[in-house]
Amino acid sequence: MDRNSKSGTQEPTNILKTVLENYTSSTNLETMPMGETDTLISKNHKIAIIASLSILAIIYWILFDFLRQIEFDTSSFIGASRLMFHLEGGYNFQSRLSKPLVLILPGLVEYLSGIHPKHIFLAQNLVCYYALGFIVYKTIYLITQNTRQALLAVLAYFMCQPFAVYSLFYLVDTVGWFFGFYTIYLTLKYFPQPIIDAKKVTVISCIAGIGMLTKESAIVGILFMILYLLFNFYPLKTKIKYLFLASLFFLIPFLVSNMLTQKYYGVSVFQRVIEQQTSQGLVFYNKGNFQQLFRIVDVYWVLFAVGLWQVFKSFRLKNSGNTLGILLLTALIALLLMPLYPFIVDRILFMVAPILIVFIAIGSSLFEKFAYPAIIIGGIINISMTYLIYRYNTSGILLKGLVLYLLILTAFFIVKKFREKKLIITPSNPPMAGR
Repeated sequence: MDRNSKSGTQEPTNILKTVLENYTSSTNLETMPMGETDTLISKNHKIAIIASLSILAIIYWILFDFLRQIEFDTSSFIGASRLMFHLEGGYNFQSRLSKPLVLILPGLVEYLSGIHPKHIFLAQNLVCYYALGFIVYKTIYLITQNTRQALLAVLAYFMCQPFAVYSLFYLVDTVGWFFGFYTIYLTLKYFPQPIIDAKKVTVISCIAGIGMLTKESAIVGILFMILYLLFNFYPLKTKIKYLFLASLFFLIPFLVSNMLTQKYYGVSVFQRVIEQQTSQGLVFYNKGNFQQLFRIVDVYWVLFAVGLWQVFKSFRLKNSGNTLGILLLTALIALLLMPLYPFIVDRILFMVAPILIVFIAIGSSLFEKFAYPAIIIGGIINISMTYLIYRYNTSGILLKGLVLYLLILTAFFIVKKFREKKLIITPSNPPMAGR
């Protein structure tokens, strides 16, 4: 990797070339030693991540406090955590006990100390909130080999509407997002090599299975892992072996947990899915639910489209290796599984954000020096629109915000092109004027 790549100053075409050569190329399986593409985050970037996330946390806490106090699902998670330890006020609603991992600590702490479960739910979210900042950074670096793009991706991920609203609620979504993203990171870190350690496959699969005991959105991690094993250039025997191991050790914690909750509380994920299918069926595939797709990243869809276009234009994706294609396929399958999810809302669909963020980061590279303004302004528009919608029920704001963002990005692009043209036509050593 060249010096410019490490310093984060690559040109857009070089960034795309790096993605192809350093990660998506099939030859990497034969040449890349484990961990070579991983990176230690520089001190400056650690400070930048922690500072940015802390500022955003304060903003989100203040801005969306009115929603936090009236969130419908909070009471049911608190009730389930109490029921698990036979505390007063315990009850099970919408099969919360079928995902017990996030309920244990809040219920146990209240049982031992009397501290209200909502504070422990928030503490769990805060840990995953900051952990996600570093996981996003390291994951995007594994793909782009560019620290600047990794930092841009962190900002973009944390300034998406579902994350802004729900990450610090008394809920469990942030924990589910963490497990999904973490499984993708571990897959990208340890699997691009000809010989995979079976222990790592086992451990990563177990982590993915444990993630499913927190929130169904964690499923995106195991989907990516299985598709990566299936479509990469491993020998057939190796694929079968590791696909079996991955499936087995993903299912073990998931099935054992559901057997226990079924035995002691009479609920399980399977029972919940059957009930949903009986009452709702494929009605989830309707226009109203597909409109929720826009809310996953809001105006960042523009940068996603730009990034996707750059990938197809520069790499001819069919010839560029598998990783980017597997990411897209993972997102597609996760979205097609909508009938399996309890409700189709933006915070559930946000599970595919790890995939979208990769292309958003690549798309931002088109604007070079305007990449940070493009990400930050887009995030401000996302958050502002969300506040206006939830606080004042403002209609038509999404289209207005999208048009505004398109105009801003167009202006950035025109200025960038003007500067490039000016550099080309301006000679580096202009001739001296005659006397």
